[in-house]
Amino acid sequence: AVKLTKRNVFLRDEYKCQYCGCSVTDVTATLDHVHPVSQGGKTTWVNSTTACKPCNYKKAASTKLKPTVAPHQPHFWELIEKRRRQGYQLKHPSWADYLNK
Repeated sequence: AVKLTKRNVFLRDEYKCQYCGCSVTDVTATLDHVHPVSQGGKTTWVNSTTACKPCNYKKAASTKLKPTVAPHQPHFWELIEKRRRQGYQLKHPSWADYLNK
């Protein structure tokens, strides 16, 4: 199973706000709970989505705003493919032989 982390949620959502569609970075993105924690929402794959700061502040504890793409638990290979599409750079060239690059 893929570990649930902020970065993996951002990667799954291709670093796009799921409310307005703007591009975000690790610095400008926020993890939004579709069903707010204050109303019993949990931090799970299907309840976590990427939001820019203005959209997350605007949504606050509301349940009226919905993400454009329903959150889901990604497969390992889905995240690998999305990472490659983003131009992920190897930390060290010696890994290229092992990762078929």
